[in-house]
Amino acid sequence: MITRSITQASSSSSGGDTATCCICLDKYCKRDTFKPEDCNDIVCQTCLATYLNTQLDIPQESYEHIACPQQSCTGTFSAIAIVPLVLTSPNSAHYWWRKVIENTVMDSIGYCPYPDCQASFELFPEGEDDEDDHHVYAKCFDCSRGICLRCETPWHSGITCKDNDEDNRGPSWKRPGGEKRRRRKERENSIQARQLAKRNSWTRCPFCKEMVEKKEGCSTVLCTCKKEFCYRCGSPSWNHQCSRSCHNLSQTELSNIRETMYQYEDIPVR
Repeated sequence: MITRSITQASSSSSGGDTATCCICLDKYCKRDTFKPEDCNDIVCQTCLATYLNTQLDIPQESYEHIACPQQSCTGTFSAIAIVPLVLTSPNSAHYWWRKVIENTVMDSIGYCPYPDCQASFELFPEGEDDEDDHHVYAKCFDCSRGICLRCETPWHSGITCKDNDEDNRGPSWKRPGGEKRRRRKERENSIQARQLAKRNSWTRCPFCKEMVEKKEGCSTVLCTCKKEFCYRCGSPSWNHQCSRSCHNLSQTELSNIRETMYQYEDIPVR
């Protein structure tokens, strides 16, 4: 069982106990510091938040345990325990877990073409039918603006993908190598599958992206990809612990989070 491997040091009744952060070397009340399991290194909340975010830039097979910031130390933080305590803003915690999924699951990533959005989504290998100039309209889930899935640019009504590509050479949001998104038919099937899942309140595995329907049982689901996730909110979980602690969320917050499982919402083109 994964234990709560982080200790938030308690203060004395007088409030006089202090500890020195091993990163910034400033002193803090112990109640405002954290230490990993199996070591005595103390880290303040500000430094630990920065440290957690820097870990996202380091390729790792798993982010389940985060190493102590002290070099050569074997202590670790449990990510599922430490993230909600340190990254207290819902947006910052959501961003952290989203980057973890991108780093460990998504082989190739594209971003919304609008500079003020750039929400991420998974790119798939190009197919033979990518020469087809049929453009497919979708709406970015985060900013609700139109995107052409065929040429991976902002929606261009009345303009073919070829002409649009000539007018917008080398869009900055495309990943290196110029690989296109999945084949057109796969795109359309994916959109339809997500619409069906949304209507039936199915939950999307955050790892393999497959839609899962739960008949009965608790909120923890073991997907066919052998990864565990929370069926209630669609977030990663470990040993029946939801990484988002969604039992503390209101119904409105939960509904908003579930919406993120469907990165694109297809809009009929008239």
